[in-house]
Amino acid sequence: MGQSYLLEEAITGTLSALVVTTPDTQRVNLEKLPYCNGGSSCQLCDEHDVRYPNLDTMQLLVTTHVTEKQQSRICARNATMCPYESPFNDTEPPQEYFVGGIETYALQLEHSAEAAIFYSETRDSKFAASNHEMEGTLYKRLSNGKSVAIKEFPKTRASQPDVISFEEILEAAGVSSLEESLTESSQRPVRESGVVIYFRVQYFNTQKFFAPSSRFIYNYHLTAQDAGVTIYEPVYERYGDHRTLVIRNGIKLVFIQQGNVGKFDFPTLLLSLVSGLALLAISQTAVDVVALYILPLKSIYRKQKYELSVNFGEVRENKELRELLLNYSEDFEVRRLLSDLQEEKTVDSTEAERVERHQEIVSTLRELLNTRTNNGASRTGNAAARTSGRHRSGTSPEVTNLGSGWQRLSGNA
Repeated sequence: MGQSYLLEEAITGTLSALVVTTPDTQRVNLEKLPYCNGGSSCQLCDEHDVRYPNLDTMQLLVTTHVTEKQQSRICARNATMCPYESPFNDTEPPQEYFVGGIETYALQLEHSAEAAIFYSETRDSKFAASNHEMEGTLYKRLSNGKSVAIKEFPKTRASQPDVISFEEILEAAGVSSLEESLTESSQRPVRESGVVIYFRVQYFNTQKFFAPSSRFIYNYHLTAQDAGVTIYEPVYERYGDHRTLVIRNGIKLVFIQQGNVGKFDFPTLLLSLVSGLALLAISQTAVDVVALYILPLKSIYRKQKYELSVNFGEVRENKELRELLLNYSEDFEVRRLLSDLQEEKTVDSTEAERVERHQEIVSTLRELLNTRTNNGASRTGNAAARTSGRHRSGTSPEVTNLGSGWQRLSGNA
């Protein structure tokens, strides 16, 4: 998830969902259910009664409350006009009831996913699989935004579908009870008004800090929305002259399959490295601009960042300067004075000030080189004797012949 060396592809998939009864459904006693009022306001149903529609669909209604209206036609089918609001009229009072023990029903899921391009290129089975070949987890989202696993689906379940009870579905979606309302503005309990639950199946084959796994992994994430759900289902009899209008409220499940899978890709890795280096260069440039041109100590930062060197074109032409740099390349003070000579040419000042500054630097450099030479002579007697014999003034060969070199270096020759 987010590894920059992976080439990713969005999955495509199919899903089939069935509502099934469980052994607990068979043990439901309507008289013991508080919302059934001793059994008078509930009915026993099976999976075909509560599921709507009975088709393979990605949006499924699980009925919790039903209102049935018996209606007869009051306007003929071949009539050209009808003075009533509807050509059908109620023939008896509506009958309302709850589906008893809906929490004991379960959802049976089978689904598959494929990374179409990866699979077509490699024909590798790890890029196409069904839930029987994957490991899955049902998560519950907490109020603090974190998720905790409440049910595992191991890969060793031998081609069995995933079975999740509606009690677990409601828990994972954050619905504590069907007898409560999701919001304060709602006047009816969820069991009567209905609720929409987005049932997300998320696939991936990558984990944080790890390379892609050999197979897809999937997670179930559910969220509930406070939206009343009402479905009108007319059931016609007697050649269309009589009908039962079934009004359903319940849990609407909206299935969403999504996710990305990845595989190692060298061009993707190379592109990520280049992008990272470009960002690093941009950030360094931004820091330099702020430090060298905006901050109060910009002149000090600029001097510390850049070290002015001598003009190497002049060094190649002047033997004395070349020997000086070779002999004193590690001497910080000498290098600093040479840099000052180079920097002095760029200072915004009068000609007289530049000449004075130039002479001051040259004098300091001459004294420093004499000191370095004398110190070296005192440590090495033979070297001092040879130096004294050839240069009675006590200066080094470099000092003797640097006058023109300094002038060339400073641009005053």
